[in-house]
Amino acid sequence: ALSVPDFLANRRPPLLFKRPKPIEAIAEVPDGPPKQFSFRGLRFKVKNSTPPERIIEPLLGGNTMPINSFKARDYYQIHTESGAKFFIYKSGEYGGTEPPKWFVHGVG
Repeated sequence: ALSVPDFLANRRPPLLFKRPKPIEAIAEVPDGPPKQFSFRGLRFKVKNSTPPERIIEPLLGGNTMPINSFKARDYYQIHTESGAKFFIYKSGEYGGTEPPKWFVHGVG
């Protein structure tokens, strides 16, 4: 049986960046994981990924928080064909006022 620390260790990469790094990503479907992406000048093909883990963060400003002042991030654990592992997220929604953006938040 997994203990809580083992479970958390398996859900997060060993290295998280202080500031996520923007990447170019291509997904087959709007709400799906990327099939390939470019990071630091290298192109990676995705072998498999976990289902998304949605994290919602409030947008700061004012004393009240209307329902539309939250931004969702969909996180994926990505394993590439080359064997590299990434913690990637998509911020924003397709069909919104701005297209979604992809970031690498951690590796390993």
